[in-house]
Amino acid sequence: MSLRLLDFPPELFESIIRLLGLCDLFSLRLCSRTLATKTTSDYFKSYFRTKHIDITASSLGAFINATQPGSLGCLIQHLVLVGVVNNTKQLVSILESKYSSEEESDEEAERREEKQAKAQQDLEILEQRQTEYEQLHESGTDISLLSEAFRNIAANDKAGKLLSLSLEVIVYRQDAEQRVHPLIGGSWKFIWQSAADTFHTTIRALAASSLPIERLYIFNDQRLQRCSLACDELGSIDFTDKGLATSLAALKSLSVSLSDRVIFRSRLDAERSHDPAEELDDDLPNEQRDIEDIRAEMTAEVNFIGIAKLLQVSSQLEEFEMHEYRFSRALNTNRERQLERLLQHAAEMNTLPRLKRIELRGLWVREQDLLTFVRRTGVRKLFMYRIYMSSGTFRSLFDYCTSDVARLEKLYFRGLFEAADHSMLCFDSPADPT
Repeated sequence: MSLRLLDFPPELFESIIRLLGLCDLFSLRLCSRTLATKTTSDYFKSYFRTKHIDITASSLGAFINATQPGSLGCLIQHLVLVGVVNNTKQLVSILESKYSSEEESDEEAERREEKQAKAQQDLEILEQRQTEYEQLHESGTDISLLSEAFRNIAANDKAGKLLSLSLEVIVYRQDAEQRVHPLIGGSWKFIWQSAADTFHTTIRALAASSLPIERLYIFNDQRLQRCSLACDELGSIDFTDKGLATSLAALKSLSVSLSDRVIFRSRLDAERSHDPAEELDDDLPNEQRDIEDIRAEMTAEVNFIGIAKLLQVSSQLEEFEMHEYRFSRALNTNRERQLERLLQHAAEMNTLPRLKRIELRGLWVREQDLLTFVRRTGVRKLFMYRIYMSSGTFRSLFDYCTSDVARLEKLYFRGLFEAADHSMLCFDSPADPT
């Protein structure tokens, strides 16, 4: 007598379905209610524990439906929210390209026409997507939709929380199908704006839903090179909001990439997309802004208080990672003196969380601020990459880290710079991060 699939022992049945993809599993579940029940195993549920959601009306709507009571979307533990950049500059450049019909063959002319026809189609799609997103964001609908999904998770998941929440940005630029990372996504201006929009939408949805989260990753991932949150965007948040404070009360791990504030020096600079494919009009007037207005924006307190405010409401924090992204176009020679204030504000807080692990990358610091922050957090594992000492030396930190009172379990330093010429410190022994 032939054996039916339903008659297989649970262990063998589980081994079989592990060989199937998600679409095949869906098809199998449609065969009968018994198979659907038997297929709802830990392996099948694992497909729903991690989810990437674009900040678009369709994706957010589907996310709400997936997190309804009794739906498998309630199993979500790790959520990635993705800001979408619809960068049309390269497609516009293709369409505006001039060709001499006398210099190209019939075959070349045909390929050009096909390329331009495809570019026109993709351009219309990206423009439509961007229009829809602007309507979604300006109306606040993105916040209300995300808030509803968050409330579903809080109400329906057994734990009533997210183990991790990550923010990312992707770019459409070459065409309407290919998603690329920010590093090759053209205009940094569009990327930074998308990062800011995604961050504020997420924070307001957390405040409205009070959804607890354990780990928060704010654009700090190796795949997100050339994408950060401008420091004033973080500083403008009211972290004392009751709902937001509830969301962050259980936060154990924080990872954030911050950049200096986006400051434009002229009207033309502000109007540009800063995309390599953009055609610049040299005839446009380039009205320079008053230097005092620029300095006021650079030195504004909102630029430097964000990290301190966030740490203040994260009393349960155990791991802290911060990356600092600096725009290459420095506005004056005192810029480093402003950047060091990020850590200074954190070091001067009345109370700091007791941290097990700290990772700092790309920061400008003062000797006393760095030493104070490390000592007061009682860190056990310290990692520092490309740290620039704007005043003082690393000697006091080295002395502390090698003392008995520090009780450090692991430390790793790579690319430490000090003195007026920012010369790199060299160590006698080879690096070993393990």
